[in-house]
Amino acid sequence: MWKKAVGILWMDAHGDMNTPEISDSGHIHGMPLAASVGYGHSKLVDCMYKGTKVKKEDVILFGTRDIDEKEQKLIDELGIKNYTWEIIEEMGFEKALEEVKEFFRGRNLHISFDLDKIDPAKITAVETPVAAVLSREMGKTLVSEMIDTASVTSIDIVEYNPIYEKGVETSEYVDELLQLIENKINYHAHTGQNDRRQDGQPQASAGGAELLGLERRGQQDGV
Repeated sequence: MWKKAVGILWMDAHGDMNTPEISDSGHIHGMPLAASVGYGHSKLVDCMYKGTKVKKEDVILFGTRDIDEKEQKLIDELGIKNYTWEIIEEMGFEKALEEVKEFFRGRNLHISFDLDKIDPAKITAVETPVAAVLSREMGKTLVSEMIDTASVTSIDIVEYNPIYEKGVETSEYVDELLQLIENKINYHAHTGQNDRRQDGQPQASAGGAELLGLERRGQQDGV
């Protein structure tokens, strides 16, 4: 089984650090990050291959606002870095972003972008909205600058549910994010920026080769 060291930037209003033992609702969508760092039901923890997928020391939560009490206790016990919305407001978005960039600089990184951390007045097509978190521009800035800083190997954009959309503002925002990501990948693939890991060895710029490779395979397969 293919494995490699990777960090996670979990951009979400929720921690998703619940386990079956501590979850009040029992909803599995509140457990993926916990399972990724080795906590929770074995069928989740051992998905794809047995054991922990990401070291807890390599995870940052960003923009959290709605975390269960027992979930927060687990986050604290594991020492996972958690930039809550209150912390971001207090220190300033730019300073918080700089700290996150420095933490992941030159490292392999997966970005999980949950739309529910964007201000629900601007993004309506989510099932679990949370009062004022990040602005639409803050979300795009985070993605853009992390691609410029880290070796981003994968990105997910989650929580979009068109049933709740009041217009087209959410679908348009998702399109904007996808276009931003595509432009950044193409830019780094052509310029060769960020083409060395922290150990000095060459790598694909901002994960461009891997992500572009997936895109090319999809085109060849008619996807």
